[in-house]
Amino acid sequence: MTAEDDDAGVNGELEFSIVYIEHSEDKYFEVRKLSDEVAELRSDVVFDRERPERGSVTIQGKVTYLVTVKAEDDGTPPLSTNCFFFVTILDENDNVPRFDGSASDVRTKSFKSHTQ
Repeated sequence: MTAEDDDAGVNGELEFSIVYIEHSEDKYFEVRKLSDEVAELRSDVVFDRERPERGSVTIQGKVTYLVTVKAEDDGTPPLSTNCFFFVTILDENDNVPRFDGSASDVRTKSFKSHTQ
């Protein structure tokens, strides 16, 4: 993500952070500053679409997290703005196919092969 501040000196230097809902323990993401105006959203959590974490919502059948990132300058007083991101967890082929476990009785007829 990119944010910019047209002020000179420390008034234009930015810090990035995640805005959490008060008393929330759902801290799945973090922001890492890459340069003065660029940061990236990261997570060390191994997400599983079939078992959504607390704090996620399902939008059009996809597990999604709403993440709010704040960019704040070092001015006095500090000024800030927020940006909202929807992070969608994609499916991964992580489940083995399985039968339903019920017994089945399958009968077939024997056929003789007629070769010439």
